[in-house]
Amino acid sequence: MRKIQVVKAQEIQTKPFAIEDFYQKKPLASFESNIKNKDLEELAQRLGLVHKEEEIEFAKKLLAAYIKQKR
Repeated sequence: MRKIQVVKAQEIQTKPFAIEDFYQKKPLASFESNIKNKDLEELAQRLGLVHKEEEIEFAKKLLAAYIKQKR
């Protein structure tokens, strides 16, 4: 048999639903390290963009700074 506890409505506390209570915020730092020159070069080729190695390195630094700022 299961035990059942009867309570009055006045004994119950309610609080508003907050989604933040149910998930952990993950930092974007792990995403920053995933930006690779090779991935950016492949993306530029798929988009048909002419690029140099210096431009790829600049884009990588720019994206990392943008993501860090948005955190």
